[in-house]
Amino acid sequence: MTMDLTRFVLIAMIIFSGLHISTISQLQVFVSTSPNKEEERGPLLNSREAYRILDTQTPTQNGDVLAIHDIAKNINVPDDWSQADPCSQQVYGIICNQENPTRVIVVNLTGFGLNGIIPASIGNLTALTQLLLGSNNFWGPIPDLSSLKNLTTLQLQNNQLTGDIPTSLEELPLLNQLFLQNNRLDATIPSGLIKLCLEGPDFCTIKPQKSPVHRKTKKLITIGVLIGCSVLFIVVLVFSLIKVWRHTHKSRQQITHTSLILEETHLSTREEDDNKHYRLPVEYTEEEIVSGTNNYADIIGSGGFGDVFKGELSGYVVAVKKISINSHQGLPEFKNELALLSRIHHKNLVKLIGYCRQPTILALVYKYMSGGALKDHLSGKMQNPLDWLTRLNIALQTAEGILYLHRDCSPPIIHRDIKSSNILLDANLSAKVADFGLSRLLEFSKSYTDTNVKGTAGYMDPEYFQTATLTEKSDVYSFGVVLLEIISGVSPKTNIVQTAPVLISSHKLKDLIDSSLEGKYNEASAWKIARIACKCVEKESKNRPNMRVVAQELETAVKLA
Repeated sequence: MTMDLTRFVLIAMIIFSGLHISTISQLQVFVSTSPNKEEERGPLLNSREAYRILDTQTPTQNGDVLAIHDIAKNINVPDDWSQADPCSQQVYGIICNQENPTRVIVVNLTGFGLNGIIPASIGNLTALTQLLLGSNNFWGPIPDLSSLKNLTTLQLQNNQLTGDIPTSLEELPLLNQLFLQNNRLDATIPSGLIKLCLEGPDFCTIKPQKSPVHRKTKKLITIGVLIGCSVLFIVVLVFSLIKVWRHTHKSRQQITHTSLILEETHLSTREEDDNKHYRLPVEYTEEEIVSGTNNYADIIGSGGFGDVFKGELSGYVVAVKKISINSHQGLPEFKNELALLSRIHHKNLVKLIGYCRQPTILALVYKYMSGGALKDHLSGKMQNPLDWLTRLNIALQTAEGILYLHRDCSPPIIHRDIKSSNILLDANLSAKVADFGLSRLLEFSKSYTDTNVKGTAGYMDPEYFQTATLTEKSDVYSFGVVLLEIISGVSPKTNIVQTAPVLISSHKLKDLIDSSLEGKYNEASAWKIARIACKCVEKESKNRPNMRVVAQELETAVKLA
């Protein structure tokens, strides 16, 4: 009887009191029993009823509904996009949140084969966190998306988009992933997006930029065709020339990685301002390379794959690596370095400006590093030896460059040829890791079985040499050798890898330190860098630290100095 009365009271309150359903849901109903003195047995509770107020689906915000319907009218989206409320049930390509009102937070139309202009009404979906429109056939400009303040990911790659990269993207405070590769966009990046485009290996990628000479040549050919139309013979001749030119040009363009990331083309010997615009590597002609290097007059280095010349292109000082076309490794190394340096960007990696690929020449164009190679400073070729703090900073900067390759690139990159001659210094003696011709990607695992072991004697990981298994720890070993060079000023040809651990374990640090320092070094930091160097050159890779640990130890050493 008590239970029936409780039900009656609860229902009566709902019907007659005018209380809102949410208020009723907060009421607590207590049921109690008391013994009947006339009964011989105790009280029995033979039933229990429980009530729960079910939340109903809140309607989608009206602005989102209108935007989705407008998008559905303009492009061939799935049919269920046209239903009254796109969030009332599961709609393919749309994800909504569970707030009140409901909002559209993800639009994913990747690979739907859609075409047309991207509707401007997408900009009205102000709660969007991800807009994924890659691998379609959209054309025209990128619409104004400045109102999408919650957007973190924008994927527009593999379309036919044209025009400028809109400056409105600079106004998106949470945007951290931007994919634009394989479109027809202008290569100029708004200054506010430069940091975003340099932080990851796969952001802001679009097609390569032509050099000014190429664009001018194309215009002249077009004018020649129009003028020559008055005479049939000239028309035939001009079209024949165009056909030959296009065939040659196309063969030059066939680089294995068609998606090259944005990079700076206007570089000088001074440090660039962060607000400068960055562009793609420029494709130069052989004539430009010959002219820019004064017919290869100033050779500044040489290696296994060719010579390096100092020159000037478009008013900027450059280093041109001319790769020998007679070397069977020349073309693979050229392709490898071009593909990698066009996609990776870090303050401690050498900057690629452009390239030249023609039947008679392969060349890579870099920003000129006026400080030369670290090897030259350590070997005594330079007039003034490096002081202790500068050596520590160079070690730390190099470690950070390698750490970027291992940790921040996906898949990770193994440099495979870390050595003092491949660490270049700018005018401020800041370090840049160079020469990526032997680098490899760890695409499927944390190791790579190499059928053709390569590297430099003295720096090569002995475990890699014996097992042909390449890992990130192979770079760690090579870098450990460089650290010992930095400390001692001694080439690895002198068995420094064997003698250094013995000196350290015998507490003979002074016998290891470069005599050209004349005792001007911080002992605590010297012990720190010496110990981490010895750990790096352990014979078994499992006993070596990773580059993150190495960089942390070197950072501590710098602070101690």
